[in-house]
Amino acid sequence: MTRTSAGLCPQPSAHGGVAARAAGEGEGDSTTPLRAHPASGPGVPVRAPLRSIHWNRNEGEGTDVGGSRAAFGAKIRPAMGSGSRRTGVLALVGALIFAASSLGIAGPALAASHELDDPTIPDNLDVPVVLIGGGGGGFLPATYISINGSDPILVSVDTGTSGLVLDPDAIQNPTTPVVNTDVKAGVDYDGTGLTGFIAHGTFTIQGVSTEHPVAFINGTECTTPECPGGETGTVGVLGVGPEVSHYPGGDANSTFAAINQLPGTLKDGFTIDFTGASPHLRLGPIGKAGAQDTVVQRTQKDSEVKPNGQKVFVDPTLCWSITAGPDFAQACNTTVLDTGQTGGVIHGAEFDPVVDPSTAPPIPGSGIQRQGWVKTGATVTWSASPTDAPFAGVTQGDSLPIQYGLFTIAPGIDPADAIFNAGNHFYTQHAVGFDSVSGSVIIGPTAGLPTAPGEVVAAVSDGGAVSVGWNDSTRSADADATTNFVVSAVRADGTVEQSAQTSADARELTVAGLVAGASYTFRVAAVNDIGLGPVTESDPVALPGAPATPGSGALPDSADTGSTSELAATGDTAAPIGTLGAVFLVLAGAAALGVGRSQRAGDPAAGPDRSTRGPNRRQR
Repeated sequence: MTRTSAGLCPQPSAHGGVAARAAGEGEGDSTTPLRAHPASGPGVPVRAPLRSIHWNRNEGEGTDVGGSRAAFGAKIRPAMGSGSRRTGVLALVGALIFAASSLGIAGPALAASHELDDPTIPDNLDVPVVLIGGGGGGFLPATYISINGSDPILVSVDTGTSGLVLDPDAIQNPTTPVVNTDVKAGVDYDGTGLTGFIAHGTFTIQGVSTEHPVAFINGTECTTPECPGGETGTVGVLGVGPEVSHYPGGDANSTFAAINQLPGTLKDGFTIDFTGASPHLRLGPIGKAGAQDTVVQRTQKDSEVKPNGQKVFVDPTLCWSITAGPDFAQACNTTVLDTGQTGGVIHGAEFDPVVDPSTAPPIPGSGIQRQGWVKTGATVTWSASPTDAPFAGVTQGDSLPIQYGLFTIAPGIDPADAIFNAGNHFYTQHAVGFDSVSGSVIIGPTAGLPTAPGEVVAAVSDGGAVSVGWNDSTRSADADATTNFVVSAVRADGTVEQSAQTSADARELTVAGLVAGASYTFRVAAVNDIGLGPVTESDPVALPGAPATPGSGALPDSADTGSTSELAATGDTAAPIGTLGAVFLVLAGAAALGVGRSQRAGDPAAGPDRSTRGPNRRQR
């Protein structure tokens, strides 16, 4: 949930005015590596919905703020629909009390279960989260907090913002009155927001309280008919992102993640795990990465630190690859892993080939405009650098929760500062830990993916094309769940040059349009409804002929390859082609070139190489 300043007190930001929209710092188990647990079903594991969400979404060409998030300056929020929101909230009181008791949330009488000087405050604390479901398949994660011993307050948990924001009248029956300062403050979530004042209060979550009052925005008036949260029953936003916003009055009025102001080691990080039957937010150190986990390192933002001395980190850079049939696009970009956003957001003309155009009016509060949706059935994957194999993937659906839109960049935002958004469906497939001390992010593996294909064999055929064959004999009984295979041509420096999808029964692909004289490996991975499985790589194959002269536009010796590269699936369901074995032996000597890891100079998609996986391996 990315917020924008409402103009009462501009928020400093490295993203052209977008305040506190970075992914949150994280914490988790200090000894146990992250592990994703099987979800309750193929969709989003919605738990105890308090009320259905009416998403302001029009499938046609009219107003559509759909499942996409204005990651460049605003957040799509649930629409309120008809009727009074306050009346709706009162109608939810019974459900909220029941949900609070079922989640084990401490009310005022229980808030003192951990005194501030209590030596039994744990190193890690599991906070239950309810995933409030909507009819369109989206969800909003929420939990309960208390301010100054108040009645439980249902707030959304948002890695896309960093400060605590409460709706008017959210604080009921505090043991100590909450007093506003005279510092005006406001926040706008894509046109749905509130105004109010900076206030100070003791923050309590799951019975543990902050040692000192935290600064938060105490709303006095909503700027639109619906306050943030719409009809979800939430009356506030608990931002857990890493940013800090400075208001007049010094550090006492700085707003940043309240969970980073808890005592002991609870402030050192957090882990979000929505993958199992009990979605939760685990506060505390995130521990070490396991063998199947992926580690992404965030960098410090302009040497900035929070009032408590913790560093402020920017969002991680992830490399996105999208394959839709024979079309392929990729880009490395700052990416927010956002619990508060249902759909995903990308931008850039490089994605045009994998997107079905579909325009819509600019999204209120952000000015960005939808240009289209990623093609249904496309495979979206993420890697830690341009030279890494994908660590995660998903198949694009035709509706929420798996839907990625191509959007313009908000006015006034430098394209270099515009970010992508992975959407909160990412969290239904992975446990994700954010370290508040080092800035590292540990992303757990996905359960339920297909296994890796068997041996992949690649050999040069007539005209300089390459025949790629693979077998599926080593795959599990889940093979019938495979929807397609993705085959990628990988340059010697590790970057993907081409990628294409085949049918589920294909076992061969002809790759054309590669650079003469260059060396390639070929990755093959199976895809099912959950996502992309692990890849199997061929040995390197060297194409004959001298490399093309830079800028000449020369292509391999094929009269009909055209001016662009192509990957064409043959649809052959046989085992790897019989002649490949003999040809492969002939090419083995030339293939001993070795596979380098250096970046391609001048490649706009090549960000810093954060790979820790070592040289390319035949199976990943």
